[in-house]
Amino acid sequence: ALDGVLRAVGMRLSSTPQRALLGVLFGQVRLGLRGYAWVERDVTEVSAAELRKIDVCWSVVTGLGIVDNVRAREFAEKQTLLALKAGERYRIARALACEVTSSAVEGSRAVERTARLARLTREVAERSGHPFARGFEQLAGGLSAYLEGRFRDCLETCEAAGRVLRDECVGATWERGNANLFSLWALAQLGDFAENVRRLPGLTADARARGD
Repeated sequence: ALDGVLRAVGMRLSSTPQRALLGVLFGQVRLGLRGYAWVERDVTEVSAAELRKIDVCWSVVTGLGIVDNVRAREFAEKQTLLALKAGERYRIARALACEVTSSAVEGSRAVERTARLARLTREVAERSGHPFARGFEQLAGGLSAYLEGRFRDCLETCEAAGRVLRDECVGATWERGNANLFSLWALAQLGDFAENVRRLPGLTADARARGD
């Protein structure tokens, strides 16, 4: 089914992890040469075909992010390049948030770059006026804090993200789940097992009630 969706917008999954890794590297080189500048356009000024292509990339990134990180990263780079070219703020914010977490995977070597991307993402998300952009930007900040070993920051940021995603967004089930999950992991890393145990039954009951 995924292959069919990708073919409909002129894309495809790499046939092997090695090819996907080459795609990641090629995307990084293109992004490095291009930079993060863009000409801003309203969503009404962007063609439906352009928006669909970006949204398909987003679906691949979120769908494969946990199970096939290399292919997900390849489509994250495609998403960023397409979003910057389109110039639409909401999709740029969403793509940049993925870039924040990708940068944070490199840990202490990329702290300054991750922080710069995080500041840019926050600015674009706020300007977009879209609650999901704000919630996902906060979630990306929380995940990057976890990857950098800043567990208190992770807990506070993921909790803030969870509130926005729960109270102001429709759906966002995957994103809310990750906000909750990383909050629990941060509590464990902080040694607060009592709070972890206190929260878990409520989160489990909520997930079961939603059939998640």
